[in-house]
Amino acid sequence: MSNISSDSVLPLWKQLLYALVEEGNLIPETLKRVSMELNFTLKELAEKSGIPISTMYKLSSAEPDTRLSTFRKLIQFVREEEQKEVLEGKVVGLITSRDVLDEFGNFIEIDGETIHIKEYLANTIEEGIILGVRAAREGVGAIVCGPVAANTLKRILEIPVIGIAFSKESLISALKKAQPKI
Repeated sequence: MSNISSDSVLPLWKQLLYALVEEGNLIPETLKRVSMELNFTLKELAEKSGIPISTMYKLSSAEPDTRLSTFRKLIQFVREEEQKEVLEGKVVGLITSRDVLDEFGNFIEIDGETIHIKEYLANTIEEGIILGVRAAREGVGAIVCGPVAANTLKRILEIPVIGIAFSKESLISALKKAQPKI
């Protein structure tokens, strides 16, 4: 894996692991993204993972030089945090294109309950189906995707799969965007 980005479908703990072994220094960027995804400051991440705050700041600097045992502790903590969300059943996989994913954050409040949105970038129906299977294996509680991929995923997965179809409002909105270009 040559580039770990926020588009990655890898679990956060694996992104940290890849950042550790990749050439170049991807650790600070990846660490900051992980803390944002988990909704922790670097200080909170340090406290909760049992890593001294000074060490956490070194990791987030341009030239981290840290023992392997520190990385192991951090990766184990992040893995456990991600697993907590999955066990609570409040993680929904959203499989769609980049422009749609950009409309949403990582969390949505519904009836006073916070739902974690795990993004899966798909540009084709085939990618959507493959990512749906991956999302189910990663333990998401439900999947939301386009109607064609949803029809297939409903047949092969044992979690709820909801297909989102066009509405008149979304069609009108799309036409308003396209109108100046026609």
